[in-house]
Amino acid sequence: MTKVPDLEERKKALDISSHFHVESPAGAGKTGLIIERILRLLSGVSNPSEILAMTFTRKAAAEMKGRILEILRAAAENEKTGDEYTDSLIEKGKKAISRYSGLRREMLLSGADLQITTIHGFCLRVCTRAPLESGLEPGLVLVDEREQERLQEIAAREVINDLLSRPQNDPARSALESRLLMHNMDVKALIAEISSLLAKRDQLGDLLSVLGTGEDSDQFLEKFQENITEIIRMQLRRLEEIITESEIGKRWDDFIDYLSEHDAKCLENVPRECPSAHWKDLSHWQRLSDIFLTNNGKIRRSWGPRHGGLPAGFSKTTWKSAIMNLGDEFVEYLNEIRRYPDLEKFADEVEAVEDLILVVWAALKMYRKICRSKGVIDYVDLELGALKALGSVESVTDSLLFWDRSIKHILIDEFQDTSSTEYRIIQRLLGGWESGDGRTLFLVGDPKQSIYRFRKADVSIFYKA
Repeated sequence: MTKVPDLEERKKALDISSHFHVESPAGAGKTGLIIERILRLLSGVSNPSEILAMTFTRKAAAEMKGRILEILRAAAENEKTGDEYTDSLIEKGKKAISRYSGLRREMLLSGADLQITTIHGFCLRVCTRAPLESGLEPGLVLVDEREQERLQEIAAREVINDLLSRPQNDPARSALESRLLMHNMDVKALIAEISSLLAKRDQLGDLLSVLGTGEDSDQFLEKFQENITEIIRMQLRRLEEIITESEIGKRWDDFIDYLSEHDAKCLENVPRECPSAHWKDLSHWQRLSDIFLTNNGKIRRSWGPRHGGLPAGFSKTTWKSAIMNLGDEFVEYLNEIRRYPDLEKFADEVEAVEDLILVVWAALKMYRKICRSKGVIDYVDLELGALKALGSVESVTDSLLFWDRSIKHILIDEFQDTSSTEYRIIQRLLGGWESGDGRTLFLVGDPKQSIYRFRKADVSIFYKA
């Protein structure tokens, strides 16, 4: 008999009347859980296409769909395997197919009505159904990553030649020349930079649109500050949560007294109150990072006057253990915020990013021109096309209304792998849902980690400039 781990938790996750979020490591049986939930949902919907299951590779989607069809066909043949878990799935399959007859039953057993696909497969359906709303021409062929990289490099080379041929006072030419100087006139390095950012252009988000629509530098600076401020505040909130629940956070006054009694060199850099998520405490967190972390961002292994400015013998105290117990997540966030500038004093630093965005905007127009001439599209523009077609709750499109009516249940595997655009697509699909309307969302992965990851990626691009 197959032993099913976490049986009680699985039972909760299989309540098809509720939303559910599963955090699951590799090998924990999450695919089986999704399959079992889909089988239960099939016995409760009027049309199998009301269920949308998405994962992030075609192989994973094909395997999931194949396994469900295998179970449904075994159910149709009234098979038994002798394995308790497998036979329980077959019983669920029987309940599912009993709801359908005739052509609908045949379509279910053939897989034609099963919406189990990749996020890009779904985006393609959205764009194919609504070419005008997506802004994408019908019949475009998706390029693979290797061809995409080749076309992006061609676009980078061509845009450099184009911008250098423009008048001296052209803003885009000036921006390109500034980037060349940043790279010590290394054209290959600039081509690599432009190509890389074309591939990640969805992460440039509203900054690309601000300059692309001709807005001035003040508006760019404001938007840039908004984006970075949002990231930093999110990180500060998490740091505050971790330290507040920790031993050192609960005994912060005692920690300060200990440092004071031993005339610690670091005392002047330690805030008298445990730092909070307030913006004014950013500098306090940054000073703590210099005390707790090494120059390469790792938690200290050696502690003392020359290692963090702490008292001699610190390694033998419980304070050292309390700091070590703050955990990897705390160290990661603390290391991230230590390099952020004072947002009120870094306007000059934004110029480099503004130059970069201007060049990428010109390169993007060149890249899309090349793609159109070849009748191809890449994954980023496919996602952006689907996002455009889906409109928003405030600006409802026919496409959004169609999918809102059609989809009652969404299941997403490996949710932590979503990009910012994919996340917004999912938000659009959920925009019209209301509590108690019978629709459900089932996620496997860590949504918080996903949101942090793609937002951090947005910011890291800018700082690398």
